[in-house]
Amino acid sequence: MKTPGANDLFPGIDLPPSQSFGQMAIIGRLHPLLIHFPIALVVVAVVAEMRATITGDERWHTMAVGNMRAGAAFALVAVVAG
Repeated sequence: MKTPGANDLFPGIDLPPSQSFGQMAIIGRLHPLLIHFPIALVVVAVVAEMRATITGDERWHTMAVGNMRAGAAFALVAVVAG
């Protein structure tokens, strides 16, 4: 039995050529970095903000803001990568 391709599933619709397996392998290897790293940055930002609130040390707040900004930037990269 033949596995249906995209053209079999969507007759009459011209689909762009799929990405090569090499590109998909690279994206697959980057998945943990792209998805989990922003989450870790946000968690560290929350902990740093809690520490800033408890100790009153402004350096912890600065670290929290930096981590939130970096987490947001990496989240955008993750969205673009899919």
